[in-house]
Amino acid sequence: MITTHVYYQLEAFKNLHCYDFIEKPYESDTVIKVTEKVLGGFKRLEQFLDSNNASVGFQLKHCLLKIDIDDILFIESHRRDCIVHTYNKVHSLPGYTMKKVLEIINKPYVMKTHKSYIINLKNIYEVEKIDRNSWIVYFEDYQEEALVSNTFKQEFSQKIAQEKRKEV
Repeated sequence: MITTHVYYQLEAFKNLHCYDFIEKPYESDTVIKVTEKVLGGFKRLEQFLDSNNASVGFQLKHCLLKIDIDDILFIESHRRDCIVHTYNKVHSLPGYTMKKVLEIINKPYVMKTHKSYIINLKNIYEVEKIDRNSWIVYFEDYQEEALVSNTFKQEFSQKIAQEKRKEV
């Protein structure tokens, strides 16, 4: 934002999320330096999202959360949010739906297994049948578990078999 009105500074920083403020009269060198800073910020963001491991970025209110897909154990739906369970931390994704999270991750080994669960098939330790229509999924050295419902049983079984073949 470029303005001659200094009282717009605070409004610009609060409402427009400005990166810097240039007062008039300004010199072209100042504009170039600020532009380079902004572009450098975008480049760092791009590097943050790029890595050798497949990762996903979730835009939160005040930050961008990057999670390596292989670190995800499972994701559960909790009210209007999603909760991402990794070995190291539990992350809350306010306002994200299960459908949106699946679209963002977009990997064949990460699948919806229940109306409230998405599971990374690569990190499954054990699956236990608990009744006629549901199973509990356990993860090594992790207390929490996820569920598989009868609706997703066939696809889940097929994908687990595919993952096992890939390991051999």
